[in-house]
Amino acid sequence: MHRRLRPTRALGILGLILLAMGLAASNYQSNGAWLVIFITIALIGVSAVWAWRNLGGLVLTLGESPVVPAHSPSRVPAILGGTRDHWGVTLGLADQPPGDPVPGHLDLPPYSRGIHRPDAVRVGSSWPFGLFRVEVLLPVDLAVIVHPQPRGQGWESRDNRATTGDPVEFAGTRPWQTGDRPRHIDWRAATRREDLPPPVKTFASGGDAVRWLDLEQTQGDDLEWRLGQLARWVIDLHQLDLCWGLRLPGVEIPPGKGLGQQRACLAALAAWRAP
Repeated sequence: MHRRLRPTRALGILGLILLAMGLAASNYQSNGAWLVIFITIALIGVSAVWAWRNLGGLVLTLGESPVVPAHSPSRVPAILGGTRDHWGVTLGLADQPPGDPVPGHLDLPPYSRGIHRPDAVRVGSSWPFGLFRVEVLLPVDLAVIVHPQPRGQGWESRDNRATTGDPVEFAGTRPWQTGDRPRHIDWRAATRREDLPPPVKTFASGGDAVRWLDLEQTQGDDLEWRLGQLARWVIDLHQLDLCWGLRLPGVEIPPGKGLGQQRACLAALAAWRAP
């Protein structure tokens, strides 16, 4: 772990102040002013040592790789550990400017669709007096899964009875999303929740029938829009606790349900490229 120490702008300003104080102390032969100058210089030296030691023995542990829509910022849980406490620490990617000290997570910039793997995380600190900044680059094993922006009609808007043969039953409500039809909104409940998104009725087919999602089920010339429609259905089927599989040209995700199935399908949509 290679640490780098550099002075900050605050140290330059303090140096100019000390120079002016030195000129005044020489002119007026003020022993008290010289005492203040020497004490301040000693504190500058101590500040450099403390700043360097603050990042010594640092261990960074990141949480699970995030799964986010395209062009949306995200955060990863981060835990700083080591042989001592670390103060005023900032986290950021190696190619990003340092941010404000934010404990507990690493902010990630918006990405386009795909699987993105940052090389390193920049850990920095200006503690204790802001006169010196110490930075270190830590390699990380992180894969940011950026799936298509969900768009289009929700799964309950499709007439899936033709493919499953199961009756459609009311399965509760969820917050409104772009693409939901007005006829599915629970208007009676919406009048009691003026400051919240209107609730939308959801419907699920009975039984344990498998729903297959296929790129051929989508329409249009915009490939990203069609992938976004599949992402919307993946999220809807997970919320409905149904069993589904995903087929893309050259890729097939076996049927399943739960968070693991949702993550696998969204990762496949993120990584897929047209042949």
